[in-house]
Amino acid sequence: MPEQDEKLAFVVKVFEHLRTLTSHADGKAGIAIGLQTFLLTNVLGVALVGNTFRNLHLLDPSGRVVFYALGTAFCLASVMCVVFCILVFTPRKPEEASELERKGLTYFEQISRFKSSADYDLAVKKASNQELITEFSHQNYALAVTLKHKMKYARYSVNALLLSILFGVLLLFFALTR
Repeated sequence: MPEQDEKLAFVVKVFEHLRTLTSHADGKAGIAIGLQTFLLTNVLGVALVGNTFRNLHLLDPSGRVVFYALGTAFCLASVMCVVFCILVFTPRKPEEASELERKGLTYFEQISRFKSSADYDLAVKKASNQELITEFSHQNYALAVTLKHKMKYARYSVNALLLSILFGVLLLFFALTR
């Protein structure tokens, strides 16, 4: 029996670790969206306040090309950052169809299929350690697949944010020196 308890403790620990990493991915995306909003507001605000848009006709043709190229790159990187952040937050269903159908004890959609909290409580109390290990194993796999997608898009959003910051600083420099 101690071996079963150790296995159960292990899968629960993995579950908690995956939940923590999921929160970190969501946190990174939240920070990226906040920074992106700040950056958009400030870069576009300085360009408007500095009358950069009104004075574009005064720039030589190569200056206009540089301004439009930087502005376009900045806007594209900003949009990419926001889209990737949204993809981090987008909920995903388990990839295995069988996970959607079974009456599990750990996944919220499966728990909500019980008729009442008393039915769910009874199912938890009846479950053996081996059944709980199986439940957590299924849930851990589903969380890991979801986390894989979340982390991929969190990395993409941070990369897009860094590009946006680079193009934004260059655009600000260009707007303030003209």
